[in-house]
Amino acid sequence: MWINKCIATIALLLQPGAGAMLSGRLLGGSADKEMAWYKKLKKSSLNPPDGVFFPVWTLLYFSLGLVAAWVWQTGEGRWPFWVLFEAQLLLNWLWSPLFFRYKQLKVALLVMLLMVALTLWMAIMLHPYCAKASYLLLPYLVWISFASYLTFYVVRHN
Repeated sequence: MWINKCIATIALLLQPGAGAMLSGRLLGGSADKEMAWYKKLKKSSLNPPDGVFFPVWTLLYFSLGLVAAWVWQTGEGRWPFWVLFEAQLLLNWLWSPLFFRYKQLKVALLVMLLMVALTLWMAIMLHPYCAKASYLLLPYLVWISFASYLTFYVVRHN
């Protein structure tokens, strides 16, 4: 029985990052072409250097995996949490292809704002029965809120 619990925990830890990589591979286009287009956009002066995004997202995806694992291990993972968790992950995975490959900037902004709303709702809902998971969502919430601003800036100025 413990082996099943270990496998499930590992799967939950890896799901956010693995889904993002798969989304990038399946839905992504030519990285060179996308980056050339992106570099020409007017971006906020607060836009971090390109090298910041990979390590930040790696940590955030791992923290999302921890949130899922903690909730699952409490045995109190109510179905609304899982619906919200998977919905915001799906939106997360859709953002990059929408923004970079399909250049649907306004749709990408809407997706980002929905991610923020779902994540906030999830954090509030989690707090009574898994406070540490709720608090661990805060860095992710701050980052996607900041990413919403950056996306809004690009939509507004391009």
